[in-house]
Amino acid sequence: MQKHIKNYLKAYGKTPEDMFICENCGRNGRVHFHHIKFRSDGGGHEAENIMVLCEICHLKAHSRELSEEYLRETHLTLI
Repeated sequence: MQKHIKNYLKAYGKTPEDMFICENCGRNGRVHFHHIKFRSDGGGHEAENIMVLCEICHLKAHSRELSEEYLRETHLTLI
């Protein structure tokens, strides 16, 4: 398991067996762990920089349709 996923699970008291829900749209099922501040922009693996997104929202985040500021604000309201 990748370090950023372990950090997320530990920080929020989750286990890999838990069902995750997209933090943006609320869909449940298969999710992706997304670095809010891209690693290429200096983002790290700390839990505060990781959020759970469904595949559709993850694609929107990477196309910058969902801004870093919006995602960070959304993530902070849910944790």
